[in-house]
Amino acid sequence: MEDVQKEAARAARAVAFGDLVRSGAIRAGYDLAPRGGGRTALANDTGMPLATVSRMLSGQTIPDPRFMVPLADAIDVDVLDLFIAAGLLPRGTGPGRPRPFTATDAAHSLGITEPGKVSVFSAMVQALLGEKDTGKPAK
Repeated sequence: MEDVQKEAARAARAVAFGDLVRSGAIRAGYDLAPRGGGRTALANDTGMPLATVSRMLSGQTIPDPRFMVPLADAIDVDVLDLFIAAGLLPRGTGPGRPRPFTATDAAHSLGITEPGKVSVFSAMVQALLGEKDTGKPAK
């Protein structure tokens, strides 16, 4: 009985994984329609065999973990989300969980990298938000 439950859980993970990858691939511009060329392009971009890509997209299998990084890059999905969907990491854990966007992050994304200017920018953001500069992310 336990083996049946494990197999059902594995099959459900493969279906959910395939759904995640399929939606990411479509968003990334892969044409997954029959004869659209998207499956072949995804196989080429990830290094996976075409048969594996087809089985993955149809929810029949989860690829070998060595393909997770190239797959995440190809479909622009966080690699930790792939590992979690594959059942290789527990849900809600992992160092890749989003952290708050700080004023320093904003400065760097705007190309402000000189420490003195970053400090002024951060102080200005804190003042505009009406918060004391605690070094913590703005809420």
